[in-house]
Amino acid sequence: SLLPTLRDATVDPGRDVYMEQIPDAKPFFAFGLIHGSHKLLISPYYGTRELFDMRTDPGDQHDISDAQPALTARLTKALIDFQRTHGLDPASYGLR
Repeated sequence: SLLPTLRDATVDPGRDVYMEQIPDAKPFFAFGLIHGSHKLLISPYYGTRELFDMRTDPGDQHDISDAQPALTARLTKALIDFQRTHGLDPASYGLR
C-alpha cells in the first residue's frame, strides 16, 4: 500500500508517484501520476484525462483539468517521460 508513504509528511513532496489501477470485474484500466496534492488519472477505455486535487477533493469527484490546462499538460508530459524512461510505450497507453 502507498497509503503510509502518501501520509508521511517527511516524503519529498516533489517526488512523483506513477500508478496503475487494474480492476477485477469491468474493462476499466487507468493509470496516472501523483504530484504533490494533484493526481492525473487517464483511462484509455473511457478516453478520459482527469485532474484532481487530493487535498480538497480526496474522493476524486471534481475534475479540474479544464480549469488547470497547463498543469494537466505538464503532468501528462511528466507521465510520458516516466513511461519512456522505464521502457514503456506511451502510444500503447493512448498517449502521444
